[in-house]
Amino acid sequence: SPNKEHFKHLLDEDGNWSRRNDVWFVWRKQGRGEGQVVSELTVGLGAGEPGKIGPELQFGHLMGDYLQEPVLLIKTAWGGKSLAIDFRPPSAAMPTPEVLQSRLDRINESNAKNQRVPISMAQMTREYGHYYRKMIGEVDDTLDNLGTLFPEFQNSEGYEIAGFVWFQGWNDGQSVELASEYEENLVHLVHDVRQKYGPIPVVIGSSGFGKHAPSPNDGWVNRLRRHVEPAQIAAAARLDNVRCFETGDCLIPHPDRTSNSGIHHWFNSAETYFLIGDGLGKTMKSLMDCSAGLSIAVPDSAETANEGSSHDVPQLD
Repeated sequence: SPNKEHFKHLLDEDGNWSRRNDVWFVWRKQGRGEGQVVSELTVGLGAGEPGKIGPELQFGHLMGDYLQEPVLLIKTAWGGKSLAIDFRPPSAAMPTPEVLQSRLDRINESNAKNQRVPISMAQMTREYGHYYRKMIGEVDDTLDNLGTLFPEFQNSEGYEIAGFVWFQGWNDGQSVELASEYEENLVHLVHDVRQKYGPIPVVIGSSGFGKHAPSPNDGWVNRLRRHVEPAQIAAAARLDNVRCFETGDCLIPHPDRTSNSGIHHWFNSAETYFLIGDGLGKTMKSLMDCSAGLSIAVPDSAETANEGSSHDVPQLD
């Protein structure tokens, strides 16, 4: 990259990937092998493979530089999940019976063609909100076990949940039906997260796929451009202390990228993921600047009720 100064903090004095002892990272790697990542912030944590990165790397560096207290990033992420179904928040009403029946009919038509067992309405509706509840459950479980994960925390006075980042959207582009309800579902998601964790700052990373390299006939990407990303921007505009970072300009142009093959993973560009994390972090800092001096309540307890990809960022006092 011509802007090497922007990345120099990723290496230590010996030329190895730098590690931060004031920023920690936790992620359960479902679908990418067993076990839980618990580590100082460095390269190779949130992408499931050594040498790869996700947006959390630069986001964590910015949070570590901004906050005086130690920082913990809790990542929850599962591939192939929609907000309309998988992450559907509790306060969002279920789709109408007609919509549910239509979806069930389509699923079982496909099951019949592929010689699979048909599913019931009860089986299908259990999918709605499953990953929202799983997201909240994993965050709660991490917070309940901070003393085990981080022995140094045992003498601490507590923690503050400082913010929430929502970076998801691809799977809602599979149909206009799902994409058209994205704005309302996202407003409900922010409401429900705040009902549990207090009025924390929220940053939304938009689904900016294809801004500079769309395929004209790619309906999926065009639905993201025409429906999902505008819904993310509109939802942020409706909510206090919420901002949307538009990610489209983070895509690094490349002469070989003549189609949308691989665009759902941003063409596996580490620089793109770095820039997205940089934008998310700077946006979160701007919200924290505006929130300075506000009291953020943290509930003592709550019932377990989100990647896409999402991050809670508690501060460890």
